[in-house]
Amino acid sequence: AHGWGPYMTASAFLCFPHDAHGRIDTAAFLENYIRARIMMEETSVSLALYSSTAGYLNKHELRTYVSERMTELSEISCDMTDKFNMEVYIHTVTQHILFLIQ
Repeated sequence: AHGWGPYMTASAFLCFPHDAHGRIDTAAFLENYIRARIMMEETSVSLALYSSTAGYLNKHELRTYVSERMTELSEISCDMTDKFNMEVYIHTVTQHILFLIQ
């Protein structure tokens, strides 16, 4: 084992196209699968920082997380010069996330 255990499972291996020798494209594996897994783990850690309880966010904490993340996303924050629009957008995003996880 080379430390790939949590990333290279049999089910993950079978998701990728194989060549004539049964090998998968390393670049595709590293760029797509590993990057996505790392981003999910980083998101999980950053969400945990906003939790006042063990393991989940309440509506207020989720709203705070969304609002702080929006300032980091210049594509969205540039379009939201009006404070009212920003509040509506934050409320909408928060409600969508809550709807999707229920």
